[in-house]
Amino acid sequence: MNFKIVKKSFVFFLIFFAFARMAHASIEITEIMYDTDGSDENKEWVEIYNNGDSSVDVSSWSIADFDTSWHYHGITPYTTSSLGSNEYAVLVRTSQSDFKDFKLKWPSYSEMLFRGSFDLGNTSSKLALSSDKQSTIGEVSYSSSQGASGDGNSLQKIDGNWVTAAPTLGSSNKASSNSNTTSVSASTSSSISSSGSSSSSASTSKKESEIPKITTEIITKNPVVANIAFPIESVILGYSKEVLTRGKFVWNFGDGVIREDTESHPFTYVYQYPGEYVLSMSYYQNPYSTNKPDTIERMIIKVIPSEIYISSVGSDNDAFVELENKSTYELDLSKWILKGSNHAFVLPNGTVILPNKKLKLSPRTTLFNNEDIESISLQNPSGETFASYPVVINPPVVTTSTVKTISNFQNNKITSKENTPAKESSQAIDLNNLGASTSDSNVKISNSMYAWFGLVFIIIIGIISTLLINHKKVEPSDIEKEVSAQDFSILE
Repeated sequence: MNFKIVKKSFVFFLIFFAFARMAHASIEITEIMYDTDGSDENKEWVEIYNNGDSSVDVSSWSIADFDTSWHYHGITPYTTSSLGSNEYAVLVRTSQSDFKDFKLKWPSYSEMLFRGSFDLGNTSSKLALSSDKQSTIGEVSYSSSQGASGDGNSLQKIDGNWVTAAPTLGSSNKASSNSNTTSVSASTSSSISSSGSSSSSASTSKKESEIPKITTEIITKNPVVANIAFPIESVILGYSKEVLTRGKFVWNFGDGVIREDTESHPFTYVYQYPGEYVLSMSYYQNPYSTNKPDTIERMIIKVIPSEIYISSVGSDNDAFVELENKSTYELDLSKWILKGSNHAFVLPNGTVILPNKKLKLSPRTTLFNNEDIESISLQNPSGETFASYPVVINPPVVTTSTVKTISNFQNNKITSKENTPAKESSQAIDLNNLGASTSDSNVKISNSMYAWFGLVFIIIIGIISTLLINHKKVEPSDIEKEVSAQDFSILE
């Protein structure tokens, strides 16, 4: 064994492992809002930060929470999934694909958003990130005794220490002079003590002072399904962060359609075809302005094809209905309608079917019986049918080329049968298909007539030949030669 090669391989493995750990370590948890002031539903979040030198596709990562073991939860991007170097993103614990409650709570935040179903306990919890759902990175534990428990503050990592301070979503953390800098255990699982007062050297500026400006935020679902209406609205904030509802709102949907309003109000839109579209909204405070808009907001809308099916139904004893989502995105089926032969069932708000998963609905919920599942359809809230069971297959369209092909096939079939004895069943007439039978018999008669004509012709030729031969044998000269005087006698 060449020990030099083994030694070099081992060193290379250590370097590769260390590099991989460094790459993983580039993403870290920097802020936690585990208990908001007021209702927590769809508003709690965790901030992450990329301290590395290159971008990371975070959509393939997971956030994990711990009780007796680690539980990994996938995260779904709102728009883009790539977190650039020195960039922040917020992971929201929400079931809403449009982040509506979160955006109403923090309307000024317009950076990267992800969502997941991880657990943020109001008493205590343990969190971590994972790139492979097998190992954790940057473990963080917290408890309510360390602050940020429903008082409007969040837990923030500042210079390696965890303190409570006013939320700083999407930007570097800053401890105020009255911050409670109670320590929280970090990824090494050891407590890190911090001073009772803030230190300017331990904190960084949240943001440089900004010039007041008008900002806008588009609130909608993403992705959406082709041919299904989805809601869109905007939130416009003025120079003093007041909500603006009047002006000129110009929407460009990226598919050749433009909409203009003078008031801000929700509406619905439908994309006809799957793809990616740039949705933008230009706001003019003066509704008659033709100059440059005061603010422009845009986002990429991903439109996916409808791949929802009724995959199976039950029987008389268990009239269940099973839905299947064959797409790679989760589908929101809120207010969709399952319509049976006698009954209809409206799916409740928040009904989501995960990517490449099935959803089975019990008859105890739908109240369907065996008659309902004989013919059932799935309709969107507008009444358009997207799936049915059993699947209706349209008959093929018969063209001229198809008729010729069928005719050739029949001729070949008749030719092949001439060499085989006919079966009694082949002579039976199909009363339900007289047209086909007549056409078939016409072809057979046409072929047999030629055979009969040939046979009659041969018989006639034979008869004529026989008559000619006999006529030649009975000539008068021959008869005279054969008769003699001995053949006659005189009668008196």
